[in-house]
Amino acid sequence: MINELPIMNIPKWMMDFNDSNFKEKQQFPLKEILTDSLFYPASGFDDFPIKHLSGNILSFVYSDYQNSKDELVKNINERTFDGYTSVLSQEINIYEIFPKEWIPEFYPDINDVDRFHELYKNIKMVPFVHWSIWKRNKGKNDSHGPEFFSLLFVGCESTFVYQALYLRLKIIPKIIAIIQPGAGALGGAWTKFEDENKFFFSILRGPKNKWLPEYLFYGGKGPNELYIKPCWTHYETKIHEFITSKKQAQYYEEKRLVCLWRLRESIIRTKSEIERNC
Repeated sequence: MINELPIMNIPKWMMDFNDSNFKEKQQFPLKEILTDSLFYPASGFDDFPIKHLSGNILSFVYSDYQNSKDELVKNINERTFDGYTSVLSQEINIYEIFPKEWIPEFYPDINDVDRFHELYKNIKMVPFVHWSIWKRNKGKNDSHGPEFFSLLFVGCESTFVYQALYLRLKIIPKIIAIIQPGAGALGGAWTKFEDENKFFFSILRGPKNKWLPEYLFYGGKGPNELYIKPCWTHYETKIHEFITSKKQAQYYEEKRLVCLWRLRESIIRTKSEIERNC
């Protein structure tokens, strides 16, 4: 967690799922999971946001179509989260996310559709939803991280997921994470999430920037010059900078720069005015 953002209190619904006698009676709390969450499209199994922002954020929503449910569960079981144990791990019915009667509000243009079909035709993964809650191990204190956090992973195309979750339920994530999503000739994403002229940003923005999250978590691997500015011009105030390195081979060190940016004040004020008048 970082000092520049407030530390969140653990909500009652999250603690209730730690009670084995009580959680069986609980319904899937989708709206609560989405409120004040971090949404990470094209996430893969990257735990970077959880490592660095848990405490400031307690609910993480990941989405990717490159990996299967079995791969996700295997990855979670093998890697886990340092200092945490899963107190809830379950598959969620896909119709909890995509109701049968639901129709997407936005569709990409024909050029994007062609690229999507070209990439997606070789992907055999069946859409899935997996939800887990993690509890801090005994012997660890608040300096290690929050007592609980939630991870919802939706194995499906991310622009579709965003519409089915946040737009359908009229909830804005607190933070959007755009971390090297991999569009282009060598990537697996069909659209450029970081390009504000492309499809994802158009559905994220909505009318008069109404749906923009307050914070953008943007960056990736490679030269720092690629990530010293936010990918979207609507964000301008740098809140925090993370520079990490990981030795991949004897003579190679992988570096990553990810920065947390805040919306321009004028946009925040406009959003507040719109919400008051709705």
